[in-house]
Amino acid sequence: MITQDDINLMMSHINSYKRKKLNDRSPISVFSFLYGTDILQKLAVEDIPSNEIILLPTLPDIITSREKSKSTALGFSVIVRMIISIW
Repeated sequence: MITQDDINLMMSHINSYKRKKLNDRSPISVFSFLYGTDILQKLAVEDIPSNEIILLPTLPDIITSREKSKSTALGFSVIVRMIISIW
């Protein structure tokens, strides 16, 4: 079963990936520049170092073996993460 912590980690990996469209910055870094880091901390979003980003279907297996972080509410945080990843 996928938990909110799993979703947080997956979205952190997706949104830590640098994009040409954002001048080789990640959506997380652009979001934190525009809105600050407080919101990202409340949403349990973390910036993953580029050499540790995993964008493969095996990420859920890696997630289950990783220590779980603090859980957040599903509704609002998932919507914001989806907006960030689309952005």
